[in-house]
Amino acid sequence: MLELLYSSAAKACLENYWRDESFREFYLGGKAKWKKLPNESELLAMTVAGMNYPPSQYQLHLQFIHGPLLPFHYALFLEGGHFHYKRFFPYSFLLASLKALEDDNRDFRHCHPDYDIDFIIDEMEKFYGISYDTHWHAMISQTKQMQETYAPWVEKDLEYRIVGNQAFDAQTGFHHPEITVKSLQTSDVKRIQSYGRPYDTDEKPSGGYYNFPAENPKELQDWTE
Repeated sequence: MLELLYSSAAKACLENYWRDESFREFYLGGKAKWKKLPNESELLAMTVAGMNYPPSQYQLHLQFIHGPLLPFHYALFLEGGHFHYKRFFPYSFLLASLKALEDDNRDFRHCHPDYDIDFIIDEMEKFYGISYDTHWHAMISQTKQMQETYAPWVEKDLEYRIVGNQAFDAQTGFHHPEITVKSLQTSDVKRIQSYGRPYDTDEKPSGGYYNFPAENPKELQDWTE
């Protein structure tokens, strides 16, 4: 299931973004000129993939974040605001752990769903030599390298510069006390988000989100019909 989730995300990324020449030129131009498209496994080196525990939505889901990060999110990452230690579990750690459990005959029925996550992390290292710390630190280093290699942002692309919680014109340095960081984030989200288009009359994303769990996936209705 985990490999299927990653494969689905990677295929969507390759088909909808990597095959777009303008995307490749802007996000991956300059330092990285690709003569051919990467395959799914090669894409992992440019991606932060993993899961949060506990999940931040109604279900466990795979996060698939292709680099480079936007400037705001990379600044948040450097401050420890993304991929939190012992909450974000890298795809590589999850895959290695599941493969080890699949190949082992050890009876894990004694494991209770309410066990502390530290217990499970310690068990994986104790019995299988799979270190969460090793995988997590490798992901953090990869994210920094990914940003250094692919970040395309230049001053002329940015309208404002944020210093602390204050907004300044990126070109003139003029202070805009009426603009808040939150308002800029809200505006940027509407500009760049790809889901929910076309927007409705209130400039809100169209479509919907199914937030009710189903014991049997066949119970879900197909809204495309």
